[in-house]
Amino acid sequence: MLMTAPLIALALLSVAGDTEVGLIARVERTELLAGNKPVQRIEKDAEGNVIRLRLDGMQLTADEFVALGRVTTLRHLALNKTNVTAADLRQLRGLKQLQGLQLNSTALADDAVGELIRIPALRSVCLGSVAITPEAISRLKEEFESADRKLSLGYSQRKP
Repeated sequence: MLMTAPLIALALLSVAGDTEVGLIARVERTELLAGNKPVQRIEKDAEGNVIRLRLDGMQLTADEFVALGRVTTLRHLALNKTNVTAADLRQLRGLKQLQGLQLNSTALADDAVGELIRIPALRSVCLGSVAITPEAISRLKEEFESADRKLSLGYSQRKP
């Protein structure tokens, strides 16, 4: 069967939406414990929009990072102990409301700084135990200051 361009576009949108829905469903059924007590991974506002995601400890696919970039109501995202890369952070550029990002204990390196700068509403970043150098952190701070953006930064370099 030959598909026309509108049908192909509709099929692609359906698959993209399925990935976003699938990600949220997977997050909802993946338990997160803090002090042996379950912690809510998803927080929604009064209208039901996802505003906070705690994806700590999860291994995400490239498609799931793309789906994350479509959660336009997201304000806070925790990716501690995940497989996030600078390329994955690139998917978050369109999140105009994303203010807080936790990236502790990840394999991120200096190339992540260029992506963090491009997240428009970002105001708080936690970078504990990462492979980002102090020089790259200085660049991150300078970029935020030169754009007259406030940045609350938590940082510690990974020990060798």
